[in-house]
Amino acid sequence: MNVIKKAIEILQRRVFLLVGRAIVTAIDNDTSAQSLKVTIFTDEVGDGIERMQNYGFDSWPAVTDTLEAVILYQNGERSQGVAVCVHDRAARPADELAAGTSIQYDNAGARFKAAGGKVAIGNKSSSAAMTSTPPVSGSNELLEILDRLLTSLQGPVDLASVASTGTNSLILAELALLQADLQNIKGVL
Repeated sequence: MNVIKKAIEILQRRVFLLVGRAIVTAIDNDTSAQSLKVTIFTDEVGDGIERMQNYGFDSWPAVTDTLEAVILYQNGERSQGVAVCVHDRAARPADELAAGTSIQYDNAGARFKAAGGKVAIGNKSSSAAMTSTPPVSGSNELLEILDRLLTSLQGPVDLASVASTGTNSLILAELALLQADLQNIKGVL
């Protein structure tokens, strides 16, 4: 019976050690995957913890006293940790979120918010209106062109009709390059 109890205790310890919550104290961004130094509980230090991030997304959070990580340990071995989530409670814009809203943000206040099929780009001190195109300084014609480019890549933009409205030729040149790039991208897809 003593052998079974000992085996259960070993298994129990491993299960308890599979997941950990930690405070991030340093981030090394010079490797193929970020490497974290963390404090677990009050006295355990983890160094060289790899941080996994979703494909196509990357971030390098500023180290603060509110930067936390959730770490998974293979087989409960503390030497084989992988950070699967890093979160800063102080930087999270919770007051700007409603159900169904998505937001990308940084610790300086920049925001890219999507809700109800519309987007807003701004910062926490601005009140950028939700729009189907990013807020851009310029003419209504330019906003209409950008809206068509962003929402429907079905056909080429008629740059000749835009030119007749007297829109800046530099903008036209940039739009022509953008149109060519979009056509190349569509050809690859």
